[in-house]
This record gives sequence, C-alpha cells and structure tokens, in this order.
Amino acid sequence: MATFSCEMHRIYPGGRTATRRKTGSSIWVVFRGRGHTVIRGERFDWGPGDVFVTPSWAAVDHEADATADLFAVSDRPVLQALHLYREETLLVAQEIAERFGAS
Repeated sequence: MATFSCEMHRIYPGGRTATRRKTGSSIWVVFRGRGHTVIRGERFDWGPGDVFVTPSWAAVDHEADATADLFAVSDRPVLQALHLYREETLLVAQEIAERFGAS
C-alpha cells in the first residue's frame, strides 16, 4: 500500500539505539530475538511474536538481549505527502522512569 511504509530493523545485543521521535505512529512486530523498547520513559519488554505501537512524537529507543529482527509499519508516506513529516534524534538517551506491567 502506498500509504504505509514497511521496514525491517535488526538490533544487535549490547547496544541501545539512538533515541528518536517522529510524527506519525508505528506498529512493531517482533520476528525474532528478545529485548525492550523505551517509549516516553516507560520500558516495554518484548520477544518473538509480540506486537507494540509507538505513538506520534514519542521518544523511542530499542535494546536487544539477543540479535533481534523487528518489522515496523508506519503512516510516514501520508505525512510526507502532506508535508507534515518530521523526525529528530535526541542527543541524550532517555531515562527509564517506569516498567510496563510492574506494580
């Protein structure tokens, strides 16, 4: 579909990706590997078969415990066509303030 972008991301263990934020939302599907994603300071653990969403303009970064392949679908092409797409990489990694599902 011309209105969605589809991407594969390989994340290697031991490093955390740069913290980025962008307009538009993304749906992520974990194909293989284990790790976590930090969204607006909240940590979400994931493994094979998990699905999670990152909202528009939220700070997001990923870290893998084992080599991971993540598939992402986003609405970037629509926002680009409307000249509304924007993306930035933050200079400082976000702190983890809470963990999803933790009491």
